[in-house]
Amino acid sequence: FPHLADHMKRVQEHLAYTRLDILNIWFQQYISETDFHDWHTHSGCNFSCVYYLELKNKNCRPEFMNLDGSVFSLDVEEGDSLYR
Repeated sequence: FPHLADHMKRVQEHLAYTRLDILNIWFQQYISETDFHDWHTHSGCNFSCVYYLELKNKNCRPEFMNLDGSVFSLDVEEGDSLYR
């Protein structure tokens, strides 16, 4: 939690929330540049965040799928965080 506190505060302010609670958390750590994570959902979740603490593959372009099935990708750098 100490590593996420500043980031959580920025997200809370950006979303104009008076309170932000984490009830469940998990992480994925890639060991090599060829590691990947397949399509998945976060059921029972109304907020998802990706924090790129270490980015071994500098050409990484994560893809996200909207509810309508359309896919978009983003440029990311080490230290970036994405939330939706």
